[in-house]
Amino acid sequence: MLDGTERLEQEHTSRVPEMDKAAGEQRDAAADVAAAVGEVQSQRFRDWVGADAATLAVVFTDIANSTHAGVSAGDEAFDPIRRDHLQWYETLIERHKGRLIKTKGDGVIAAFRVAWDALSFALAAHDDPGHGLEIRAGIHVGAVRVDGEDVSANSVALCARIESYAKPGEIWTSDRVKEDVDLEKAARHAHLEWRKHRGQRLKGFPELRLLWSVDTRRPPAPETQPDRPPGMWRRVWRWFVGP
Repeated sequence: MLDGTERLEQEHTSRVPEMDKAAGEQRDAAADVAAAVGEVQSQRFRDWVGADAATLAVVFTDIANSTHAGVSAGDEAFDPIRRDHLQWYETLIERHKGRLIKTKGDGVIAAFRVAWDALSFALAAHDDPGHGLEIRAGIHVGAVRVDGEDVSANSVALCARIESYAKPGEIWTSDRVKEDVDLEKAARHAHLEWRKHRGQRLKGFPELRLLWSVDTRRPPAPETQPDRPPGMWRRVWRWFVGP
């Protein structure tokens, strides 16, 4: 039998690979945030924003369990899948009026002018990641400056922390995102179910945060009927499209 010291040494040794992996992921996340902040302060991003400062929605996505997928498929086979996935997301970002900030290994960092476009992109990214993949995403709305001030780093880093809470298949948001989506009252988001997460501590931010997650197992959005013209044209309308 092992004594207490031997058991502790064995447990510590068995956790070394796990600890190394976590440290590596933290270094990668810090590098992603630094690179994203650098891109936010570039002239091309300034041209897209149209000002030195703006309130923007930032989205982080990531392929869930990408390491396992890469091991299963093999790096050589998985690289084309990853590239195709990221290219498709660039298309989705443009489709939802956003701007790609940068790709980050297995995911993207993107900016949108309004929270509901960011959420629409995240939902589309979840629904169709391609190749049978599963993703997770985080969204935050905050002040972004393109003149080198630290506020940009805070907004980007906060979004990265929010994404870290999301499990495979989940979309997590800050409270500001939920407030903006509620104010917009878009029909395409009216059917969503939200789950409240109080008192969440995000590394690097002292205060506890209220976060939300979207139930991605939602029913499809109800189809909206086109507006019907009133008055004398109603009979003509019924003749073509029915009552």
